[in-house]
Amino acid sequence: MELYEAIRGRRSVRQFQDRPVEQERLERILDAALWAPSAHNAQAWRFTVARGETKRAIERAMVEAAEGAEARGESLPGFKATARLVGAAPVLIAAFHFRSEPILLRETYALRELLLLSAQIQSVAAAIENLLLAAHAEGLGAVWIGYTNLIAARLKEILGEDGFPVAAVALGYPRQAPPAPERKPRPERVVLRGA
Repeated sequence: MELYEAIRGRRSVRQFQDRPVEQERLERILDAALWAPSAHNAQAWRFTVARGETKRAIERAMVEAAEGAEARGESLPGFKATARLVGAAPVLIAAFHFRSEPILLRETYALRELLLLSAQIQSVAAAIENLLLAAHAEGLGAVWIGYTNLIAARLKEILGEDGFPVAAVALGYPRQAPPAPERKPRPERVVLRGA
């Protein structure tokens, strides 16, 4: 698949076939993630693959957290639906930053540390994008999930991780190809300055 075709053709897939993802495909996708640009070449990421009962435990933890938020009157649109999506996807890949303590942006951080943390989180995000594009090139569908951060402690416990969870990706064979979303006009999103 040509690069620009992959970029324009990739979609956020939220409905999956009940079909396992072959190990060889999964390994190629994870290799693509590991080749992402990395600030200071720290490669400050770790990807943990969850399937079967492990993935179902994550789904249950998300449903419990979503129901708890509802009971408190907190509006988190899509949280419970995303939990069910995690349960339906054959694979969930959790992306972690290697730092174990929570990353809080606060004034007490020295500027150097703040810049380093920010750059490393951006590196993990770049690796996730590589993963999404590789999944599409492999004929799979995927969706980037941020709601897993709302169960960070439980997610780490279930997966036996000690890093900081950045996001997760649900992955599998798509049930259908979603249509291309409308894009805002480039002049509204791109500004050219200078010669």
